[in-house]
Amino acid sequence: MNISEEVSGNMIKKVLKALEKKATGFECKEVTEEYSTDGQNEVLTKRKVVKHYIPADISAAKLLLEICGTKDEKTFFGMSDEELDNEAIRLFKEYQALTDKNIYLNIKGEQEFANIENNN
Repeated sequence: MNISEEVSGNMIKKVLKALEKKATGFECKEVTEEYSTDGQNEVLTKRKVVKHYIPADISAAKLLLEICGTKDEKTFFGMSDEELDNEAIRLFKEYQALTDKNIYLNIKGEQEFANIENNN
């Protein structure tokens, strides 16, 4: 693993954690401080701490469910390495079957077209 992969992995974790926080709601503190000067020094005269509750954001919740999936339906992000390997194999086989089918249909179509041309 190189540094850019490690950084992007950490960034993804941070973004998902922030998204989860936004999707589920959270509490935060707002601190307001007032200072006055007594000669040359600033002195804290008033400090006010207010707690706010930020409610859950439905759009963030939908996005989080799309990314991570649900218990019934996993996305690639929520899969283990073994599940990802199995899904990759399944998708490759599906792609190969579609490709083989398209090749067959193209050959069959060309043969039918040639038969029509020969009959005319």
